Amino acid sequence: MFRYLTLVSKKNLSYSNLLEAPNDMIDIYYRYLKQRGLFDYIDDIISTPHKERGIILKVKLIDWGNVNRIISGLKRKT
Repeated sequence: MFRYLTLVSKKNLSYSNLLEAPNDMIDIYYRYLKQRGLFDYIDDIISTPHKERGIILKVKLIDWGNVNRIISGLKRKT
């Protein structure tokens, strides 16, 4: 569902998708996502804490049960 959410965010809503990670974990996040085909719609990984403007999405889990609700919330922000 992570890839689906980033796809919709990027292609349908025209957002730039940034993933925030601790500085010492950026390479690990990148390799993990890239190996699983999950990095396709991510624009960059930024270090924590970072002061980018935009919508911050903080969820513990993205799954079939909540992805549509998350996308609806993103649509309301556009």
